[in-house]
Amino acid sequence: MNKIVILTVLLALLGLLLFSCSTKSTIIKNQYCTVCMNKQDTIVVDISLPSFSIEENARLNNIIIGLFKDQGFQHVFRWYELEYDLLVNGIKSVKTAEDLAFAHKKLGVKYVVKSNLERYLERQANSDNVSKPTLSSPHPRGPIPVSNESTVSLNLIEANHNQLASKLTIQTQGRVRTKDDDDYGTSFSSTASAWTTLEDGTRRGARFMIADCQCPKGKYARRKKTK
Repeated sequence: MNKIVILTVLLALLGLLLFSCSTKSTIIKNQYCTVCMNKQDTIVVDISLPSFSIEENARLNNIIIGLFKDQGFQHVFRWYELEYDLLVNGIKSVKTAEDLAFAHKKLGVKYVVKSNLERYLERQANSDNVSKPTLSSPHPRGPIPVSNESTVSLNLIEANHNQLASKLTIQTQGRVRTKDDDDYGTSFSSTASAWTTLEDGTRRGARFMIADCQCPKGKYARRKKTK
């Protein structure tokens, strides 16, 4: 029985590893983090990308909330979870800088995490074969494979003054795999959809932001290459 459990765990870990390797991200610091987040801070995650459904936006919000909670932040919410407290304090919605400052004053909201989608491209997962260069034909023939991709920005806003405390741009592409065949050609494929790149990019960006905005900085921010 123990062997079955161990094998199941190993297969699950292998699956996660393969899935995480299906995309690659570049994290760009547009705004260096100017704050030191505390584990007791109240943080609202407010991701609402108009191109996606309520369920899809909920998945992106939950990714970020889960990462915060994994790092020991327990006061992390969506706005709707604070609806009663907002109404009790006369705040019908949080749309303006004044609303945000009032939410800070009355509810202690310290930071808000928001996002913008800058690029989202869904392409054909598999390309046709591309011929290899030969002596008689030095240039490959056929379509050049391009993977699915997304570019998303994550913004950390200091609620009291509606100031941008950190901004990251995360560019994520699906990894393209190549396979040679017997006809001197190469086929290209990618298992990552555009949605997968968006989820992975959001996850990596949020993990970086959480590490970067703590003092001292977390390991992920210290070792991750950015440009």
